[in-house]
Amino acid sequence: MSNPAVEVEGVLEACLYGGDLGAAERFYSGIIGLPVYARVPGRHVFFRCGAGMFLMFDPAATRAGMAVEGGETRLQHDVVFEIENALEVLQRHVEQQTDAARQRLEEPDMCNRRGQFDMAHALAA
Repeated sequence: MSNPAVEVEGVLEACLYGGDLGAAERFYSGIIGLPVYARVPGRHVFFRCGAGMFLMFDPAATRAGMAVEGGETRLQHDVVFEIENALEVLQRHVEQQTDAARQRLEEPDMCNRRGQFDMAHALAA
């Protein structure tokens, strides 16, 4: 389902994880032609992609630098879009989710001193 009110101008940043940064650099720079913007051997290589950036990280090196006590570090691919009216889109989404949550709200049953509230998080959906 598309939302015609969202005006995506482009991709500002895309982030991927791959274990062989040398192969990634040979492909994205040597074959695709993206200029290398920055590189730390064994950790990451960043490519300029038009007005945006394409970031490639080694997952093992990234995990090692993100040690989390008592839990596993989750790495996720990421894309950042440039959206003309981002604040308006977010505000409209929050208002729609809040309205939907209000419609599900039940009045507490004060006779039995209990009630049920079904409030959805405004940004979930």
